[in-house]
Amino acid sequence: MSQLHKVPKDFPVSYPCPSLRHNDVLQPSKEQENTALEKSRSYWYHIASIAYAYLDNGLAPEFTNPQHALHKIPRFPCRLKAQFARPFGNTPIFVLYSEASSTWRLVGNSDCESVKKERTKPALVQIGTASTIPYSFDGKVFSHWVGMTAEKDTGPNYLGILAIGWCYILSAQLIEMQGGSAVMRYTDSLADCLGESPSSSSEEAYYIDVGEVDARIVRWWSAILAKREGWKAIVKDDPDDVFVAPWSASRICETPFILTQKRDSLSPAQTPLSSDEAFYALLKFARLHDLGTQVPIALTIAMSFPMHRYYGMEVKLPLPRKHGGKIPPTTQDVSPMWTQLKQDLPYYMTLSCSPEPDVPCNMVSQWLHPVLEEILCNPPEGKCGEVIALIGAIRRPSVAALWIGAAVGGIGPKLLEKVRRGRPALDSNAFPWTGTPQSSMDDAGSGPYTWGDPEYISRPDVWRLLHLSPTEEDGLSYEASLTTNCALRVTTHLKCPRHKYRYEHWSWELEGGETVQDDDSVKLGRLSKRLKTATTHLRYLDHSQGPLAHTLAMERI
Repeated sequence: MSQLHKVPKDFPVSYPCPSLRHNDVLQPSKEQENTALEKSRSYWYHIASIAYAYLDNGLAPEFTNPQHALHKIPRFPCRLKAQFARPFGNTPIFVLYSEASSTWRLVGNSDCESVKKERTKPALVQIGTASTIPYSFDGKVFSHWVGMTAEKDTGPNYLGILAIGWCYILSAQLIEMQGGSAVMRYTDSLADCLGESPSSSSEEAYYIDVGEVDARIVRWWSAILAKREGWKAIVKDDPDDVFVAPWSASRICETPFILTQKRDSLSPAQTPLSSDEAFYALLKFARLHDLGTQVPIALTIAMSFPMHRYYGMEVKLPLPRKHGGKIPPTTQDVSPMWTQLKQDLPYYMTLSCSPEPDVPCNMVSQWLHPVLEEILCNPPEGKCGEVIALIGAIRRPSVAALWIGAAVGGIGPKLLEKVRRGRPALDSNAFPWTGTPQSSMDDAGSGPYTWGDPEYISRPDVWRLLHLSPTEEDGLSYEASLTTNCALRVTTHLKCPRHKYRYEHWSWELEGGETVQDDDSVKLGRLSKRLKTATTHLRYLDHSQGPLAHTLAMERI
């Protein structure tokens, strides 16, 4: 690992901050603010310099592999029970949900009778949406794909096309797993093929070569590249409600695509490809054009589609370009890694359905000021989206591919907006699922609660202890509180050994009323061994370890 890629280990300052150790007021002094700002500026500019180096020289291999995010994610099951619909996120569009829950168990031996030995947290999993997600090929983020450091040759950038292919595969997989009345259909909307009269002549057409394929594959590509909806993945079709798969998308731009293959027939009623057939059609296309790391990143772009729906945003994909990406210098056998993506798809389906822990929250503006108001206001060549993604990737390498995929679709500005407006909601399952903490609440802390001074308790510990109560509360982690100012349900635990809940398992509700528990610790243990070397490398980068409620897990910058 080159010195360039090291993240400084000596910042942020360890918690609690010595300068505020016995400070029970919420407003830090001017001197404390200036000290925090200078340390923050030093840290963030160093991270930004690493991000710029990645943009110039290519990405680390770990950044393009979403498998690193698979820590304890439950496997999406077959025939989930569709229980109710309600509006989703910032839009009035209804989403179809299934109920689930996570179980957490108290770690260690404790005689404290004020805490439950086991806790169950209810959750909702999205299995359908009443409207497709709009997308276009007007995106600018990673319009020139930088590739990995080993990908030096110039080739096409087909991230956008691959992402729509993955949306189809995810949707088809869900339809197959749900069974029953769930169905996949082609629509009458088709991309043009060579030799046909173009449906649009207002713009220059983009010719897409999908290789020597049969009529069924040509029909599939005609649906993938079609305007509006080329296919429908219907999860539930009632007289009053129709819900389609969460990755169902509709193209709203007029960009004309023409397949260089001729079409043998025009039969919209032709049986759609299964998820496996579509996957291998996509892989054949990727091999034809040596697309390398674009394949896994395109999967993470598709995984971010439900998050765009949550925020009411259009997905903006990069326009296909014949010379807009980096590819391997020679054809490499990446089939095993690509095949593993398909095998792990049920885990990615679940995943698709923060404050800095070491910094006092009353100095959060000083901590974030350099990155929000300086670095990201003047990125090189206007590459704000790329810089956001790579800063997130450097700080949290295990979810780097998710950061990059989400950024390609254009979600970066929305995340910055949420950070500037305050603290976004956190999902407690994101940490055990991905191994990536989001806040100090994901860490039980260490040592006695009064950390050597019986008169003071750190504010994070105050909120950790309040969180033990059946009444869920959230708050800000300031520096320290006098114990005499704390609530009884905090002071009750001052002499207790530290209380920590550990994620145990996930429970799904299936059709027919059956409830099943999902604990893939054995499989994930094997996965951990396969990734041991890479994970060690990632932790070398990640100095502190730190949303996706039922979509994509992301942390605050």
